[in-house]
Amino acid sequence: MFDEIEAVSAFYEVLSIPEESSGSVYKGMADSSTSSCLWVSGNSPLTSHVLSQAKHSMAALRRVSRSWDEEERVLFDNAPWPGSGKPPCITPKVALLDLDGVLYDSMPQYQDAWTQAFASEKLPFGPQDAWKHESRSGRDTVLTHLGELGVSPDGELIDRILRMKAEVFAALPAPPLMPGALDLVKQLKESGLSLRVVTGSTSTKLTSRLDSDFRGLLEGAQAITGSQIRAGKPHPEPYLEACFHESVYPHEAIAIENSPL
Repeated sequence: MFDEIEAVSAFYEVLSIPEESSGSVYKGMADSSTSSCLWVSGNSPLTSHVLSQAKHSMAALRRVSRSWDEEERVLFDNAPWPGSGKPPCITPKVALLDLDGVLYDSMPQYQDAWTQAFASEKLPFGPQDAWKHESRSGRDTVLTHLGELGVSPDGELIDRILRMKAEVFAALPAPPLMPGALDLVKQLKESGLSLRVVTGSTSTKLTSRLDSDFRGLLEGAQAITGSQIRAGKPHPEPYLEACFHESVYPHEAIAIENSPL
């Protein structure tokens, strides 16, 4: 499986809460560029040990998990839970909520802001583009859309578009809550789940409203924003960062999104 020119990243699960260990799987996955790598030979004792441990781990997971066929029947056919010794595959502890389009009806404002920003550079940006790039960070949106238009991603051009978009968005009327958003958050809170907001936006226009709009349920301090991470959605880093702050593993979290990504 390994040869002399392959690097094996040493990720491992920790029994303590993730934030208390530098070996947390979150930081390893979210920042693989700086995680430790170990060079091994295909016939080394270390390689044999790693493979052996991986096989034992997979065998243990199979023993305590339902098969996908069983899971599918439970999820889609309301079948009874087969076997008392097999825990559910999904045991959420935290709900990760998108901001725009889930908590706030802000997509029309983003569409207007992006359209005016690109128009200031005599470049097209239609309604379908706003939805196609929804949930990306602002810089990723500009880079991707310029690439689709065949325009060279000049640094000054990108900065001008981002500044104009931010100015237009800030001047637009505050978007209302999404219909049912407050009830959704209340029910999630009553169910015992912890809550985090995960957004690619760097604007504080909406995160600053969380305290007052969701009084006692959500706070701006619970938001993971585009200014706190390096890789925006659809990269998993924003969600991994939220899991890290909540001291849960990714399989213990559910995401509530409106994004096509």
